[in-house]
Amino acid sequence: MICLHYFKDYRKAYAEGKGPGRLFLDEVLYDEYFTFGLRLHVLTKIAPEFKKNERALHRIGYIRNRFAHCYPNNLLVEDSGARRLVAVDPRSPQGTVDFDALYAEFKDLYPDLEKQLSALLNTKGVRTVPLDAPIK
Repeated sequence: MICLHYFKDYRKAYAEGKGPGRLFLDEVLYDEYFTFGLRLHVLTKIAPEFKKNERALHRIGYIRNRFAHCYPNNLLVEDSGARRLVAVDPRSPQGTVDFDALYAEFKDLYPDLEKQLSALLNTKGVRTVPLDAPIK
């Protein structure tokens, strides 16, 4: 989104993996110090209407990080007899990360954000396809 906004005149080269937009993506946006929070801040400057969704966007990033960095490696058997995989919560070692709850929250947040981001991409001339669309 950021590259499409700032390098719109180079969209064809970007799509081919070349040009200043692609270089900016590779060298700046993909840099480990260009954080998700910074990307969101730039997005809200490009598309101020996303300011109202800032909390949801941050939660998506938080959920992504939990799945990426907290590997579920403990089997927890609850009093009900239900079993689930959990991970120790790095922010609270006495607690666990509830992956089922995080996934449910993601499924609740994602559809609305996907529609809005797709609409924004469409205004930049990019045709989008929903992730759950059948493959043809």
